[in-house]
Amino acid sequence: MEITKKNFKEALSVVEAAIQEASFLSIDGEFTGLCTEMSIHRFDTARERYMKLRETASNFLLIQFGLSTFHYDAEKDRKKCDLFLQHPLMLMFFRYCFFQASSLDFLASQGFDFNKLIRDGIPYLLPEEEEKVKNILVEKHKNEQTSSPANLQQTPGSRSVLFSPINVTELHQEFLQNIIQQTEKFLASNEESLDIEPCNSFLRKLIYQSLENKLSSGIYMETQTTENQERFIRIRKCSDEKKAQLMKDKQDSELEELQEAVGFSKVIKLITESGKLVIGHNMILDLLHILNQFCCHLPESYDDFKNLTNCVFSKLLDTKHLASVQPLRDYIISTSLNDLLEQTRRKPFSVPTVEPAGDICAYTTINEKQHEAGYDAFITGLCFITLANHLGSFQDPPEYPVLPGSQLLKPYINKLFLGKSHDVHFINLSGIDAEPKRDHVFHVTFPKSWKTSDLIQLFSEYGAISISWLDDASALIALKRPEHTADVLKNLVLSSNSVYSVKTYLDFKNRHQPNLVVERKVSPVPHSDFGVPVKRRRSSSGTCEGNLSNRSIEPIPEEDEDNFLNSPSVEPVEKKPKLERPSNSNLPPSKCSKLFDENDNWT
Repeated sequence: MEITKKNFKEALSVVEAAIQEASFLSIDGEFTGLCTEMSIHRFDTARERYMKLRETASNFLLIQFGLSTFHYDAEKDRKKCDLFLQHPLMLMFFRYCFFQASSLDFLASQGFDFNKLIRDGIPYLLPEEEEKVKNILVEKHKNEQTSSPANLQQTPGSRSVLFSPINVTELHQEFLQNIIQQTEKFLASNEESLDIEPCNSFLRKLIYQSLENKLSSGIYMETQTTENQERFIRIRKCSDEKKAQLMKDKQDSELEELQEAVGFSKVIKLITESGKLVIGHNMILDLLHILNQFCCHLPESYDDFKNLTNCVFSKLLDTKHLASVQPLRDYIISTSLNDLLEQTRRKPFSVPTVEPAGDICAYTTINEKQHEAGYDAFITGLCFITLANHLGSFQDPPEYPVLPGSQLLKPYINKLFLGKSHDVHFINLSGIDAEPKRDHVFHVTFPKSWKTSDLIQLFSEYGAISISWLDDASALIALKRPEHTADVLKNLVLSSNSVYSVKTYLDFKNRHQPNLVVERKVSPVPHSDFGVPVKRRRSSSGTCEGNLSNRSIEPIPEEDEDNFLNSPSVEPVEKKPKLERPSNSNLPPSKCSKLFDENDNWT
C-alpha cells in the first residue's frame, strides 16, 4: 500500500490497526546521502562512530520509509503481512539538507520518483515544533476572541509570532485610506464580498489593524490565496453572531491543519506507543534519521542517544547483527540483505509461508524491488522469521515458531550492527559497549609517497597486519599475531625516526581525543544500509583503506562488505630477513604479499 500526502489521512487508521495487531514490525529507509566529511575507520569506538553518524543524519534526510507489519496466525501456523510505503518530506517550517549526487543518481537508477516525493511527500513536524505552533495558535485565538487589532492571521507553518500594533506612517496613510473607502463603499452595496488586491504580509497586517479599528462590526476578514500563490484579504458582510461562528470555524480549521502538518510523525508515535519489536537490517542509520527527523534532534551525548532510543523504541533487533554472530554465522556467507534472503531459501533454513492481509500487500520474493523501502522492509521481516525459527531448531526439543517474546532472541535485542569495524561489531543500547584491548594496534606516520607495500615491508617480520588508512600519511596497523606486540614496541616504536613514526594506540588516542582528525572523503555506493565498503584494485602489495590520491579505489556494492568485517590483513608470502631502516631514505616496496582469509575472525 503506497501512502502519500493524498491518502495519508485516510490510511493512518489502517496503519494504526495493523501496528496494534502485529506480532512485530520491520522497517527500512532511503536517504538523500550517506557520508559526510568525517571518515569512518575500522578503529572507531561505538561512541566515536555515533558522533560521526550523527553528523550524517543531521545533514541528510530520510525521504522514503518502508513499514511492514507481521502477525502470527496460530490457527493456520502462518504469518500475515501488511505493507506500507511512505514518502515523508519536509513541508512545515524551514528545513535544509545536503543531497549527495551519487545517492540521488543511485535512487534514480532504481526508479525512485523524485517528482512524487516533492509533489506528494507527507509533511511532518517534530514534537517540539508541534508544541511551539500550538502555543502560537492558542495565543492567537485568544487575541482574536478579544478582537485585538494587533492580531495577524497566520498559518500553522509561519515562523513569525504575534506582533504589537504598528504605527502607521505617512507613507501608508493614503494606501490605508483607500482601503477604508473601498470597504465603506462595499458595505453600502449589494455585493457579498470584497477582495483586496494581493499585497505583502506587512500591508495585510496594516489592513487588518486599520479596519478593525474603523469598522470592527459587520465585517469578517480572512486571508485567501490565488492560483499563483499570491495572498490577499477577502472581506465579507456578517453579523456579530455569524462573525463569531466563522471565527470559531477558522480556528478549528487551523488546529486541524496543525494536526495534518504533524503528518508522518504520527506513525512513529504509533510505533512507540505499541511497544512492539522493531526489526531492521543494518539499521543504525535508519534509526538515527528517524529519531532526528520525527522525535527530536540527535543529542550530542552518546549516553543521551541511548536513553532517547530506549524511550522511542523499547525493543530493536538488527538482522545483520543476528546473522553475523554465532550460532547463525556458520551458516551465512554474506549478510547483505538480498544475499541473506537468497541463503535463507536454502537448507538448512526453511522460509515460512507469509500471506498478505487483504489486498494491500504488493510485494513478494519473486517480484523483487530492491532499494524500495517497502520491499526491503518486507524481506527484512521475512529474513528475521527464518533466522529466528532456525535458532529454535538448536533447542531440545526444538522451539517453533520463535515468536518475538522468545528468550532465544534476548541476547540480540537492542544491539545494532556496526559495520567496517575491526573489533567493535555492535552498539549495545541496553548496556555497556565493548572496549577491546588494542595493545597490538599501532599508529604509524610516514611520507605521502608510501604505499601499502611499504607498510607491509615495515612490519614484515611480525606477520600479517590489518591496515586502516587515516589519510595520505598516517594509518592504524593491527597485528594478526598479538604475541609480536613487545617486539614492535622494542624495534619500531623506539626506533622511530624522521622518515616514519610508530606510536602505540593508547598514545594515538590520548593525542586525538575527543575527535579524530581525518582528511579523506569517500563516495560510497548509495544504499539504505550504511557502512558501504570500498573495493581496492588489489595488487601484489596487498590492500588499503581510504580514498587517497596515489591509491586506486572504486565503490562496490554493499554485499562485499562482509569481506571487510573482520579486519582484512596482509602478510608476506615468504619470510624476509630483518630490514635495515636508514633514517634518511624511504623504504623499498615489498616484492610480494597476499591477502589473508578476510573472514578469519582473529580479533
